[in-house]
Amino acid sequence: MTQKLSPKLLHDLETYYHQIALLYAEGVGVEDITNTLQISDKRMYDMEEIIFAKNTIYTADNIFEGRATYKFNKYSLQSTFISQEIEDGIKKKL
Repeated sequence: MTQKLSPKLLHDLETYYHQIALLYAEGVGVEDITNTLQISDKRMYDMEEIIFAKNTIYTADNIFEGRATYKFNKYSLQSTFISQEIEDGIKKKL
């Protein structure tokens, strides 16, 4: 996900991210987090789109095959291979 974040959204993420992450890790639902932290639904929705993004891109190092890039889907809990960077820096895409 590539998007330009507004200064207000960046400020909200900086202010609330840690508290949201702690409450979520304790099993508190998003609606209850919103109520607990007294955040408006709109502000929480904007932060939720970033914190709980549907697809997250991440890389993993494999000592035998180089660095691979994957996309994780939070709904299916599955990772999809995107590309492989081998030792000489060349990327192979599938």
